Amino acid sequence: MWTSDGKYLIFRSSTRAGDPEQQTTTSDGKTRRWTPTQMFFIEVATGRIIQATEGTDLGGVYLARKSNRMFISRSRDGQWTLSVMDLDRFFADVNRGKVGRPTDYERTIGTFPKEMGRPGGFAVDCNDDFAYITVERDGTPEELERMKQNAFRPEGNQPIKIQPTLCGIRKMNLETGRVEKVIDTEFKVGHIQASRFTPGEIVFCNETGGDAYQRMWFCTADGRVFKPLYRETALDWVARYLEEGRPRLAARSKAPTDALFLSARGNAMSADALRTGQLTVDAAYGVIVQRQSDNMLWHIHVDNSEV
Repeated sequence: MWTSDGKYLIFRSSTRAGDPEQQTTTSDGKTRRWTPTQMFFIEVATGRIIQATEGTDLGGVYLARKSNRMFISRSRDGQWTLSVMDLDRFFADVNRGKVGRPTDYERTIGTFPKEMGRPGGFAVDCNDDFAYITVERDGTPEELERMKQNAFRPEGNQPIKIQPTLCGIRKMNLETGRVEKVIDTEFKVGHIQASRFTPGEIVFCNETGGDAYQRMWFCTADGRVFKPLYRETALDWVARYLEEGRPRLAARSKAPTDALFLSARGNAMSADALRTGQLTVDAAYGVIVQRQSDNMLWHIHVDNSEV
């Protein structure tokens, strides 16, 4: 992820900051040991690496599209908060050699209301005015029963690494901190992405850790539209995706068998119109796919010259 001026590239590391290992006890009495992760920037012109966060409570981050700001979620004392960091002021002080603590450049936007769910990941609208936040929720007995009835049941060696959970999406106003409901789901929401081009459009997945009957989903920020991104078949196993242009979305079909590889005729799929759900397979459409092993194609990136 790049800053809006294109001068810095962000990455996360659990080793570079040298933070000591932490130990916590989970609700079931087990001991968990972990090392905090921090965010760093690489200055493209010089290769200089700059640490931008500190502490043990860092959650997710998202860079603004229209200004040099970074949105940061943290879980602190049972509260999920979202703050914004002024990167122009931060980098200016770094260059003067008089930088303060990273939190000196942050402003708290809001605290997530517990009654609206248990927040997780988030994405930011292309207008930088709303954060779209995934939540887990308790729901009703009727919702739980429907979730169990409709849950994905794998065949053969397809794994389910993540059990279904009642979830949803909420939105936080990035000026006022006000939180509102977008949608509720009866499956676990993962990989949330906001359109980089069209305000109020959100893509996310049914997260099972593997395959799903319908993995890719689309909704609008007002909750009026909530539908499959496209109707998947038994031979589709979508594992990675990103919106790469108006109104296309690049995805990579993960295939555990040769039959699935052949059926896709390639690994870069694009939903040519998010609003029509029409799917075409276009393995040559400027998509870079990282090979993880002999039979697996994993992360994807779109050549911007093709957008």
